[in-house]
Amino acid sequence: MKLKKQQMGIALLVVGVALLAWGFTASDSLGSQLSQTFNGMPNDRAMILFLLGGISTAFGLFKLLK
Repeated sequence: MKLKKQQMGIALLVVGVALLAWGFTASDSLGSQLSQTFNGMPNDRAMILFLLGGISTAFGLFKLLK
């Protein structure tokens, strides 16, 4: 049972880090840079990837440390 929780935690952590990396890549794209220039904020796609990546990483760490 504990092994299964650890595996779930590791999987969530890996997915979270991947989503955060994808979010950083999306925020560095030309479209996002133009959006930041005119709106002062990155585009919605980058923000969603950051949010989901942060949540997944947090839950993964919680599962590993619990």
